Amino acid sequence: MSPAFKRLLDKRQAVLDTQAKLLNSLSYKGVLSRGYALVLDADGQVARSAGKLENGDGVTLRLSDGDVGAVISDAPPQKQKKAGKAEAQKKLTMRRKACFDFFSVRSLICGPNKRTK
Repeated sequence: MSPAFKRLLDKRQAVLDTQAKLLNSLSYKGVLSRGYALVLDADGQVARSAGKLENGDGVTLRLSDGDVGAVISDAPPQKQKKAGKAEAQKKLTMRRKACFDFFSVRSLICGPNKRTK
């Protein structure tokens, strides 16, 4: 094989390798290999919205190494958010009010708090 033909062949091989890498990067199989799953409905169509699936519907989960069946059920309960600033302020106000009420009742029963010298 002539050196010119060898260079041409090597150049074409490099272009082909680059195009193969690009094609693989665009494939959904690369996404599946990172731990994602493709959800197919009973008709084998991609389930694009959770709203179109109902409890009891059978689906197929396509993973990187094969397919598994699953049945749709209620979603797990959402974690409750921690109390925000407004909620924390409301609790603090309630505590202060309870404390004020306590001392108001105490002064009614025991008389005003007088300091002795």
